[in-house]
Amino acid sequence: MCVTEIPNRDSLPAVLLRESFRQDGKVKNRTLLNISSWPVPRVAALRRLLRGEFDHDPASEPTRGPVFGLLHALNQVVSDLGITAALGHTRIGKLALFPDPCSHRPSGLSRLRRPVGARSRRRRSARLVRLR
Repeated sequence: MCVTEIPNRDSLPAVLLRESFRQDGKVKNRTLLNISSWPVPRVAALRRLLRGEFDHDPASEPTRGPVFGLLHALNQVVSDLGITAALGHTRIGKLALFPDPCSHRPSGLSRLRRPVGARSRRRRSARLVRLR
């Protein structure tokens, strides 16, 4: 695998992630990804990674920090309240518990923190009780 720059006549060169392989005794290239839109430092880092410059670096051990503890505690509270049973055990049901970091709209558990009218809060509680 390598990163190649293919020159274009009147525009910027195309930066491609390519794979080399043999077919009928000939060397051929297969384009895996067009990375022309990536920033230059990211392309340079990918080149270094493919050259093996990071192979000698020791892999760090995964750690459990305060965020893990908070998420674990929230998960326990949500399961005790029966919200996970109401949402289901599918991937979408599990993702509905937590907000989307890319979205600016509150979702998941962050909706429960948001002050809401008493009427909608009662409806939500009744709906959860019915789903149990």
